[in-house]
Amino acid sequence: PILSKIHQVQYYEGAESQLLFNTKDQIYLIDHEGNDVSVFPLDLPSPASNGLCVIDFENNKDYQFFVGAENGFVYGFRKAGEPVPGWNPKENAGKLLHDLEHFQVSGNDFILALNETGDFNVFKRNGEKYFETMASGTKYLSPPGFQVFENNARIVLANHAGKANVFNQKGKHFNLYVGTGNDKNVRFLF
Repeated sequence: PILSKIHQVQYYEGAESQLLFNTKDQIYLIDHEGNDVSVFPLDLPSPASNGLCVIDFENNKDYQFFVGAENGFVYGFRKAGEPVPGWNPKENAGKLLHDLEHFQVSGNDFILALNETGDFNVFKRNGEKYFETMASGTKYLSPPGFQVFENNARIVLANHAGKANVFNQKGKHFNLYVGTGNDKNVRFLF
């Protein structure tokens, strides 16, 4: 089964687009006739725990893609399948239940990773952390959400009980308690 969204990318100048996606064990890049392209499919070193996050950092079709694995590592790849420096692999992220999320603000890239034990990391493009891991020890059934302003952004997580954590770009945060009534296992959309 396909784990990720099916991403339409255009790796080759003047060529039609290709489709990029992952299963538990491989990453595929196929043309519109279903043929494998270039070095694909790529075998993953550990089974994927989530779908691909595809990023075009410079908006120049030089895609990089990232996936979390069951071994707790995050793997980053360039279009020819070679590892991304700083992400080959990114160790100790934990098993991710949600796809990585990405946004840019003020020329900076933010890559969000939330694992199954509630540890939340915000990485730079090079794999370094923006701030220390936020370890909550709680369950998040929904991925992180974010809102980008002109020169500012906020990131929001909400757990299964309705407690929301609101972060700025530097890791400063505050908590909100959203009323959930008698409901349990609350999902969150921001």
